[in-house]
Amino acid sequence: MFDPTMDKLRLLDQIRMERDFLLRSLAGLTAEELERPETLGAWSVKGLLAHLSFWQEHILDVLARAARGEAPTQTPYGLPDDVVDAINARAFEAARSRPLAAVWAEFHAAYTQVRAYTLALPEALLFTPGVYPWLGDLTIRDLLAANTCDHDHEHAEQLRRWRNESTVDSSQ
Repeated sequence: MFDPTMDKLRLLDQIRMERDFLLRSLAGLTAEELERPETLGAWSVKGLLAHLSFWQEHILDVLARAARGEAPTQTPYGLPDDVVDAINARAFEAARSRPLAAVWAEFHAAYTQVRAYTLALPEALLFTPGVYPWLGDLTIRDLLAANTCDHDHEHAEQLRRWRNESTVDSSQ
């Protein structure tokens, strides 16, 4: 999991390692398995991929707005669980009818954008608490880690539990 003492290169490496762990957790799944409804609770694996993309895109939007001097309209931090659940449900519904190929493309594009953003951000800005008033004591690193390496790890473990409990080949 995320180590709060890391520098930018270690953060980028952690983001990459957790994405690799997630991709290994997905390895070998067929399109039918990826799209099977209610595989992971109410979600399909495709829905999970859309969920991960949504939050990465959302945090990049929040940070882009903040860099322009705009207060974010909504961040996932400090929101009640029912509000986050409602946001997740809306994002899932929006992705449900999208083709698997489009969801995969967005999943990879969001990751690439987060890595590029992180790489371009000055290290002092990345690790300074309260850069924006709405961050409180959090750092931009905290936001990025929560929506990349921590989030990918959480859902990779969920996928592995599902694969271990189901008839899906979990030898990957």
